[in-house]
Amino acid sequence: MGFLELGKELLDLAYPSSLYCICCNKIIDESRVYRLCDKCNEEIKWSNGRTCKKCGKLLSSINPSEICFNCRENEHEFDRGFTICEYNEHARSIVLSLKYGGRTDIAKSIAEMMSDKMLMIKESKSHVIKERKLQGDSKDGYSDYDIALPVPMFKDKRKKRGFNQATLIAREFAKHQNIRCREYYIQRVKDSAPMRGLKPVERKENINGAFRLTRYAEELRGKRILLIDDIYTTGATLDEISRLLRNVKPSKVDILTFASGADVLKEEE
Repeated sequence: MGFLELGKELLDLAYPSSLYCICCNKIIDESRVYRLCDKCNEEIKWSNGRTCKKCGKLLSSINPSEICFNCRENEHEFDRGFTICEYNEHARSIVLSLKYGGRTDIAKSIAEMMSDKMLMIKESKSHVIKERKLQGDSKDGYSDYDIALPVPMFKDKRKKRGFNQATLIAREFAKHQNIRCREYYIQRVKDSAPMRGLKPVERKENINGAFRLTRYAEELRGKRILLIDDIYTTGATLDEISRLLRNVKPSKVDILTFASGADVLKEEE
């Protein structure tokens, strides 16, 4: 164990991360769900209501359809998407703390949210989970997927940050679901410009050619794949990866993210 790892463990012993809300950093007790204080838990816009049947984002009250405005105008390469919440100031605070605030422990909480989300979806279709828990099995398991794939980060950016947040989340999620998590099937071969402010078409052009499949990708043939990332906006990045994965003919490619953009009607140009 290196000095940095040792220092981090000692710091966590002195100031346990479980005592602080992962959103606002207020002191909480260990009984709080997902390590969120009551106020933040109430103000996060959870995707538990009407959600898009394609990408999974929370549908707007002015949208009478089962598909969000973005998915109506843009075809996607993935089969189905799921997300935990809408990207508001609270979700943003959590993501920034994970990516830039040194709070890598937040990945565990996000993975727990994701696992519960997928279990709720599966539970609505089957009684397997209820019966298993009645038998005293505490593992989540019984996933609809064979493998979790984190969206890769460009090597220079990963080296600078020290980690890929999508990988941290995917690893913890895979533990909950008793499935594999692997990084070596997809590589990011170029860094793209920031997506903020770009239109959907510009996002697709920006991400084109940024990824490639490795020689191991053939192992994914016939597999049920779940792509995992922290944020979903238009889906350009996840679409590009899904398009590449189609070359090895997986059984299905779904996506799971922590937060997604709001369901907004496209403004007239």
